[in-house]
Amino acid sequence: MPVKRRSVKGKGSLPPPANGDRLGTLPDDVLHHVLSFLPAQEAVRTCVLAHRWVHLWKSATSLQIVRHDVDGPRAVKAVREFVDHLLLLRGSSPLDTCKLSLSDFEEDDMSRMKLWIRHILMCKVRVLSLDIVSGGCNVEVDGLTLVSNHLKKLQLSNIQCDHKLLDFSFCPALEVLEIDDSDLSCADNISSESLRCLSIGRNCYFDEYSRTRIYAPNLYSLRLEIGNHRTPVLARMPSLMEAFITLCDSNRDYCESTYSGDCG
Repeated sequence: MPVKRRSVKGKGSLPPPANGDRLGTLPDDVLHHVLSFLPAQEAVRTCVLAHRWVHLWKSATSLQIVRHDVDGPRAVKAVREFVDHLLLLRGSSPLDTCKLSLSDFEEDDMSRMKLWIRHILMCKVRVLSLDIVSGGCNVEVDGLTLVSNHLKKLQLSNIQCDHKLLDFSFCPALEVLEIDDSDLSCADNISSESLRCLSIGRNCYFDEYSRTRIYAPNLYSLRLEIGNHRTPVLARMPSLMEAFITLCDSNRDYCESTYSGDCG
């Protein structure tokens, strides 16, 4: 007589979902992590997957408003209405990271952009990346003071920075600042009491005649690549442990009497 065998399920196994939505059975934290890899518009579109997904994107802790997707570059005007509604529906849900990367920026977009950034900071964002391009030129972000008790890392690209943007007196938790491809010629000072790591890439440029002063007394790591403009003045940094400073051949800090032997 044949022996009947019974299948034995592991104690930790779960029955398959009735509707076949295996992804939907994952915890919210895991789904939020999945959503963090999607541009904001794609993340919002997940609301049609199932009932559970309808509001899930609103509480995602990562937000990417980017200029490149399957349709090509995204101008500010093309996403302006979408971003307004996105931030309104998210409300004050906390953010861990936010990337704002747009192109074709025009002068009348500035006030809207400032409102977006302030709203994002109110969501207690910890890592903020700003990359805004306008016809291949740096976008002038003037009169914007960053205020946040939670911001720990800031990345700036293709930005024309003034002294207000780089005064971090109201960001007491900021530890990492990375600046690339930006115009720092209008920045008299870069100031932060809390900053630990500062990186300024070669494609950034300072003023040709005056020097920018960098005040970061608690800085631990410094990477500074100077192009063909004035080298900034470094205030006292007693906590500095590592520094990588590169001066290009055309740097303006040179002695015109070098070859005559009268230098110094």
